Amino acid sequence: MFLKKLSETLCVRNAIASDAGAMADLQRRVFPTLSAAELLAEKHFSRHIETFPEGQLVVMYGKRLIASTSTFRCRYPSPDHTFLGITGDLLIGTHDCSGEWLYGFDMGVEPALQGLGLGRYLYSARQEIARLLNMRGQVIVGMPAGYGKCSASLPFEEYYAQLLRGEIFDPTVSIQMKMGFEPEAVIADYLQDPKCGNYGVMMKLVIEKMVSAPALAGHELEARIAQKIGPQDAGHSGAFEPSGDT
Repeated sequence: MFLKKLSETLCVRNAIASDAGAMADLQRRVFPTLSAAELLAEKHFSRHIETFPEGQLVVMYGKRLIASTSTFRCRYPSPDHTFLGITGDLLIGTHDCSGEWLYGFDMGVEPALQGLGLGRYLYSARQEIARLLNMRGQVIVGMPAGYGKCSASLPFEEYYAQLLRGEIFDPTVSIQMKMGFEPEAVIADYLQDPKCGNYGVMMKLVIEKMVSAPALAGHELEARIAQKIGPQDAGHSGAFEPSGDT
């Protein structure tokens, strides 16, 4: 089982069956504009954990689940797939136990805690797992979350070109590129979410690359989390309960 302690109260570990409900709750908060047919529910997370337990990860703050990611193994995909197609209607029946690439199809961080580096810890953990399993690296399709705001006036081809030149900062894809992911292709109608104009950017992170550690770590990260959502509670059920300042 993967376990990486970040501080006395923070850790990254493999998801277990009892996490599925909290993972589904988190999904709804992180992706409020994603189509209902593409939202992962408790039954989906349960199946992922059963099918490929090594590839499902969560960040725990005491007993609160504050971030999660879902993956499966595959051969390198063609750039004409869809979210529902590649995930087997969200149940990862497409998982190939001999696949050489780790396909990351979900990454969620509690909205009040975004920007603290928790997602980077999960990307790093995924890379460690891919290395342990002798895989070639990670594949993702990043959601260009900044495109929806300018889609009425800017064709996506131009948005993407400016993104690659560093002239536009996208809150999702730019960060993934800074971590070392290399853009491979644009996928139109990858999923149904107006926030990204239904576009996705297929990217890869080869196994030779490392994901650098976030700026915030240890007790400093723990303190920032406590400021945002309150102190961790050893008796907490595991589901997030927002504090008054979120």
